[in-house]
Amino acid sequence: MKSATRRVTLFVFAALALAAPLRQTAAQLRFTPDEMKQARRNPRFFTIDPASVTVEKMNPPLPTPAPNPNTPAPAPLPGSPDDPIVFIDRIINLGLKIWGIIERNRPVVDVTNQYATAVPEGITNPFQLGNWNQPHGEIYEMTAKNVYGMRVVKVRYQVLRTDGGSYRGQGKYLANVSVQPLLVEVLWGYRFNLNAEVLTVTNAGTAENPLAAMTLVLKWRIATPIKDGQGAMVYYVRGDGLMREIGMPYENLVASTE
Repeated sequence: MKSATRRVTLFVFAALALAAPLRQTAAQLRFTPDEMKQARRNPRFFTIDPASVTVEKMNPPLPTPAPNPNTPAPAPLPGSPDDPIVFIDRIINLGLKIWGIIERNRPVVDVTNQYATAVPEGITNPFQLGNWNQPHGEIYEMTAKNVYGMRVVKVRYQVLRTDGGSYRGQGKYLANVSVQPLLVEVLWGYRFNLNAEVLTVTNAGTAENPLAAMTLVLKWRIATPIKDGQGAMVYYVRGDGLMREIGMPYENLVASTE
């Protein structure tokens, strides 16, 4: 019988890019002398099997954490002295464009301060919008094995967002779009990095009924003293709650047919 937490494979990475010379890789990621020595003795142990690198969506998702205390509040009343001039169909990101999530196997992100938004131009804070939904997210698990078949990387993360916000009843916008590491297990001699980048923020609706949309890219890197692989996952999120995995931006990555 299939488990209730059956995982649906979304992406399979077909190949990994090889690193620059050994000295450059070690300097960038600070491998220890012992790691360097063992990598020379047993290079296959420190070599990723490209076909083993997968990202899976957890189905059903794990429970979402309690709402962020910084969840945006209702908009100010009309006629307030602080009432801004707002262009509801011009959507901008008031948050970060690029930020780190995991560096050298350690979570570094603070989801209360490191996030992106998609709100109307003229807004200075998502708190000026109202009708926000409760924060929610989708959970994914990335794994990788070496050529011996040993699992060397297991990372679980959640793509969080608060959607549905409107300005005086118009539009559906996004706030607190962030990525929360839930589990990081990396074998000795390996380094894992994960970064977020907002590629685009657009209006997927109309001028009268704007619908915020964001393309979020998670760029990963798996490195050892002798090998270095990189890739990315691309997510499309909207203010109406839609979220999709839309593919890989690099030629060395292919979508799974499962």
